[in-house]
Amino acid sequence: MQKNLPSELDDISGWTEDLFTARKSAINLLGVIALSKGPPVASAASKRKKGDKNKGKSEMSSIGELLVIPFLSKFPIPSHGEDASSVAVQNYFGVLMAYGGLQDFLSEKKDLTITLIRNRILPLYSLDPCSPYLISTANWVIGQLAICLPEDMSSSIYQSLMKSLTMEYVEDITCYPVCASASVAIAELIENSYVPPNWLILLQVVLKRISTGDENESALLFKLLGTIVEGGQEKVLSHIPEIVSNIASTVMELRLPVPDPWPQE
Repeated sequence: MQKNLPSELDDISGWTEDLFTARKSAINLLGVIALSKGPPVASAASKRKKGDKNKGKSEMSSIGELLVIPFLSKFPIPSHGEDASSVAVQNYFGVLMAYGGLQDFLSEKKDLTITLIRNRILPLYSLDPCSPYLISTANWVIGQLAICLPEDMSSSIYQSLMKSLTMEYVEDITCYPVCASASVAIAELIENSYVPPNWLILLQVVLKRISTGDENESALLFKLLGTIVEGGQEKVLSHIPEIVSNIASTVMELRLPVPDPWPQE
């Protein structure tokens, strides 16, 4: 995993094609390792009574608990004002990628998942300046873990994703990965039965991004729009005319102009 971490500013968005396959294979392998059983650990039951028949028996802990999570915890969250090219930011990018690969492991560890989301992911959204590279990866992690996210944290997670969805360009750095990953993560939340507090606001944000984003970004947002309509059903039904009108206006603006007819002799 460490050998596949980014070493340059242009690489730490997680979207560079030449590193994607190697990084993906490292993440998958880390996920398998985390689920592997570690050495026996004495259980509490075996220590209760000296003559207990369970004495001597032990429980098997996973490598994820014994090694992976403790190792990743050694890397602190970047501080406010940290430069995007700093070692701390690059290291934490790798940590986030690793968390995303632990989906199967974390789905069995609800308490651990809550701790990671609260202490290791959500604080990233309040950093100033907010690093697009870390935020896009944090969005991806949330999307990966959507199936096992605690219900009582869904609201704060959703608000963080909405902040990402409305993020503007930072100087000359594109925020496309941030918006793209946020749209996918929000779709995952809705597909896993999360109900946004206000469907109309979400629709308005998505429609605005569609009208101002590029073609690739709009394609992902259209998928999110479909998920919203399907998930909201009757709560979104009354807004369908507005949705259609906005989409039609956007399409008309993007349509190539009709060339002048050939002059007739």
